[in-house]
Amino acid sequence: DSDRIFALHADTGVLIWESELARDANQILGVGDGDHLILSGRRLWWLDVWTGQPSDRVPVNPFPGGSLSGPNGKGRGVLSGGNVYWPTHDADGDQIFVFRQSTGWMERQPIDLRVRRAEAGNMVVTPTHLLLATPDELIAFELAEQEHNSRSP
Repeated sequence: DSDRIFALHADTGVLIWESELARDANQILGVGDGDHLILSGRRLWWLDVWTGQPSDRVPVNPFPGGSLSGPNGKGRGVLSGGNVYWPTHDADGDQIFVFRQSTGWMERQPIDLRVRRAEAGNMVVTPTHLLLATPDELIAFELAEQEHNSRSP
């Protein structure tokens, strides 16, 4: 509803900060690692929850080699087990990238949706599975045991 992100004091409603930095963000994924507001859109954003500025602990562009021509977000990602799961699309097809919430660095190889002939979509996490809702199907990925124990909503 706005091209800005606002932080309001929970008790008083007083504006703490506003940010125009993440103009392409259309999803607020949540607060990760205690002090990052993680947003997604065409790309991922880590904002400091206290200032609204890009986090100085997380790279502006987390893709290997700093390529700014990385994939574009497609659908809603999710935070779980200290990770950010981010569905994407590029010319080669759709993938789910997995980044650490605390550092923004890639945690492991992307989940390649091309081998399933699936599209990216909206994601949600359950206690045991990561669910991906595409235009045509619902796909369940089993979470690793360490993610079960450290799941964050």
